[in-house]
Amino acid sequence: MKTFTDQNFKELCDIVKDLYTDPAQVTAIGWNADTPVHHIEGAVIAEIHSRIEAFIGERIEVAERIHAEQMPSESLGESHTRRRREEIINFMRKHRSEGLSHPSAILNQTIQAVVDNWQREFGSVQA
Repeated sequence: MKTFTDQNFKELCDIVKDLYTDPAQVTAIGWNADTPVHHIEGAVIAEIHSRIEAFIGERIEVAERIHAEQMPSESLGESHTRRRREEIINFMRKHRSEGLSHPSAILNQTIQAVVDNWQREFGSVQA
């Protein structure tokens, strides 16, 4: 099993951030001012999730799910995004090396950088 450090997890996240802040890629994806923020967050999380799976050579899944009654109502897409985010963070916490201290913070910074770029690009103030 390969492990992650703050540095190599951040490098993976930076690759994804660069991909989703590249104007040509944003155009190719079709994002515009009407794109919901949760779609952007979902794309970033899905890309990181996929790259982690490719890096370790296996699927990552959460064995225990949070019960739906504990969660606020959300769309199917938002639920899928939340599940993938859970899978990333739980996997990182379980398989991290001593050099990985804050996987959630690194993930949040990456997502926020992409959302901030999208808001600058399209002048959107969606939340």
